[in-house]
Amino acid sequence: MKMTDMHTTADVVFRFSRDFLLIMVVGLVGCTSGGDGGPASTFGGYVLLTEWYGGLVAKIDPATDQIVSRTAVGTSPQFIVADQARRLAYVSLLDDDKVVAIKTDTMETADLTVAGLGRQPIGLALASDGLTLLVATRGTDGEISSDDRLDVVTLDHAAWPPAASLRTSIFTGKHPITAVIDHTGRHAVVTVRNEPAILVVDLSTFETVTSIQGLTADAEPEGVDAHPSENVMYVTLHGVSTIEVIDLDDLSANTKHVPILNSTVYPSQPSTVKFTPDGRRAYIQAQTANRVLLFDTSDPRYPVQDTGVELAVGNQPHFLVLLPGDRAYVANTNNYQLNGSLSVIENYSGTPSVSEPILPDLQGPLFFVYMAGT
Repeated sequence: MKMTDMHTTADVVFRFSRDFLLIMVVGLVGCTSGGDGGPASTFGGYVLLTEWYGGLVAKIDPATDQIVSRTAVGTSPQFIVADQARRLAYVSLLDDDKVVAIKTDTMETADLTVAGLGRQPIGLALASDGLTLLVATRGTDGEISSDDRLDVVTLDHAAWPPAASLRTSIFTGKHPITAVIDHTGRHAVVTVRNEPAILVVDLSTFETVTSIQGLTADAEPEGVDAHPSENVMYVTLHGVSTIEVIDLDDLSANTKHVPILNSTVYPSQPSTVKFTPDGRRAYIQAQTANRVLLFDTSDPRYPVQDTGVELAVGNQPHFLVLLPGDRAYVANTNNYQLNGSLSVIENYSGTPSVSEPILPDLQGPLFFVYMAGT
């Protein structure tokens, strides 16, 4: 099951079960409607995780690997991004056609009112100053169509919740998944699964400056991450199991196509990619193979797979979040099943190992942010 299948026809199949789950989670210990952030982490920071099927954001203490609170946010939460300086987060709610803001320490929530925002928001990206939010949407009609777009939202933090206004919209083609901003803040790379397309947007003009060429009809671009110090972005092509290496110093629209291999009988079909903080490694979440794979990115324009590393994780891994202490969480979404789980990677900068899945009551775990301690 593809990550983006959860945004297409299978939405209807699961909708009854998902709504039933929303009723069930009301009685869960630690589930709140906002304003109760749970006990403080002994680790100094905490992880916020969207639970797609449960309509929740879970707060997890990485010192204990336990959920300390759950907050109901709405229907089908997808991506979450954080404003570390202001202690805020934003969550896209696919089936509620909106974005919700969260005070992350207390878990107080409020709708972000954006006149003209496209429907069915999925991916989010937040500028480093916290004043611009990029939202991948299905446009005015709420369907996968040529109306789909990347909405650019301006935030004003003079009050709570932040005032939000639609600055402009960039039409993308069918089914944009997300945008990621490069380390300089100059460009965003947008993955457009059904077109298929990979777009490079200049954030000073909000214009598409490059559309990557040579994608096959079955490419399915989905995940994307920015190298922390070089003008390089990686995009995972779910349909053909490759990394596209995008060199932002060369906007000629040409990319390198790097195959993603694994030793199982299943194709890798990656969902996402994550660089380590030093930029010397990239971890690939191979969704169909239920593996996390490793690339040596010492030269980020020429990644080399370390085929000796195949970390067996839970069903259908999607996003990965890096934690202090050389640890990482992997969200095993287990698409269209009642529960997923997390896997814990230890020593991601050295010889990595992985635990058996934990927290098996998570309901469609999908996307994370780590909030550093204050």
